[in-house]
Amino acid sequence: MIILSTQVRNNNYGIEQIIILIKMAITFVTSFFDIGRQTDAPMQKFDNYFAWIEELLKLPINIYFFTSPGLHNRFNYTPRPNLKFKFLPEIPYFDRLDDIKEAWKNYVTGNTSKDTAEFGAMTHAKFRLLCQAIIDDPFGDDHYAWIDAGLLKIATNPELIPSLTPPNKVRMMMLNYISDDEVKDPNFVYSCRYKYAAGLFIAPKVLMRVFCLLMIAQAEHDLFYNRFGLEQEYMAIIYRKYPELFDPYYGTFSDLIVNYLGCNRNSYVTKDILTTALKHNDKIEAAKVAKYILQAPDVNDSDKKISEICLRM
Repeated sequence: MIILSTQVRNNNYGIEQIIILIKMAITFVTSFFDIGRQTDAPMQKFDNYFAWIEELLKLPINIYFFTSPGLHNRFNYTPRPNLKFKFLPEIPYFDRLDDIKEAWKNYVTGNTSKDTAEFGAMTHAKFRLLCQAIIDDPFGDDHYAWIDAGLLKIATNPELIPSLTPPNKVRMMMLNYISDDEVKDPNFVYSCRYKYAAGLFIAPKVLMRVFCLLMIAQAEHDLFYNRFGLEQEYMAIIYRKYPELFDPYYGTFSDLIVNYLGCNRNSYVTKDILTTALKHNDKIEAAKVAKYILQAPDVNDSDKKISEICLRM
């Protein structure tokens, strides 16, 4: 919540500006728990997360942070009104960890030290935590975002996070094209992998709740049938089922922040997605990518011509 000063109240133009800021403010929700993952890999090692979290907590954004009292005591941060912590006695889904571990036997990954059943449960917990955050509504914002506590280990340009603009739909980043056939594949955990980046996504409050409930329902459905995957695979499924809810952007994991703002860094990603969409005769998805390419400030002539031709089809 932004507090109006006496000086600003006497300035009509200033009041108008601040009201806009209040209406467009975003609550960034995140979490950090010890899920018992044992690895010395630098990008997943437990103790390394505290430095990344410290950098996240420095950002002048509204943050609602789910964690435990013990871990909170290890965070190095300066208290402020728009940074709030909520302690949980138990992580969502961890009361059903036995069922998840049984279903996880069907999940094949090339990184068994990283992609554990506990990690899978934690990736889905974010949607229940988002629902709780929306209920708590700590800052009264109209938009909500999920941001992974360790996002800054891979995403560049974190200084741009405070300038991320609230979208009208669910805005999340596509890494690779996803087709209807892949979504319907019984082995969806393979075909839908690495299609969407789950570390940052933003939506209006109502749409975020809808998205979360759809994700929770899909996970519950699959767990009933003894299968379970990472949240990114389910995000791809929900996107193809309800494309009207989404306003995607495109890039690699490192582009999560900068490409949200309309840049097209690593433009080979959009070119690959556009080409693949056309191969599938998916004109709707191809048009979305083409529009994104044309809106980028640094679009090259070749990509511009291809995109313009695509939009005329």
